[in-house]
Amino acid sequence: MHCDNPIVSIIVPVYNTPYETLEKSINIFIKNEFDSVEIIVVDDGSSLSYTNFITDISSSAKTKIVYKKLKNNSGQNIARSAGVDIARGDY
Repeated sequence: MHCDNPIVSIIVPVYNTPYETLEKSINIFIKNEFDSVEIIVVDDGSSLSYTNFITDISSSAKTKIVYKKLKNNSGQNIARSAGVDIARGDY
């Protein structure tokens, strides 16, 4: 999947989501039918650290995964909005 100009941006808000659950979700998105996709994971102030986890998945899947960590648990709407602000896809 080539993501210089993604067609679809998928925003995934997370808050203390177990790594296994996030990995399953990301794998579903990676195996989609789209030619160009970016996955935006927005961490809404979790106590977990997803940075290394996201880096490992992104490099092994050759898919553009963007990670954004918010400072506080502000809720899903704020997390989604933060994802929309950095999304580069057409949809």
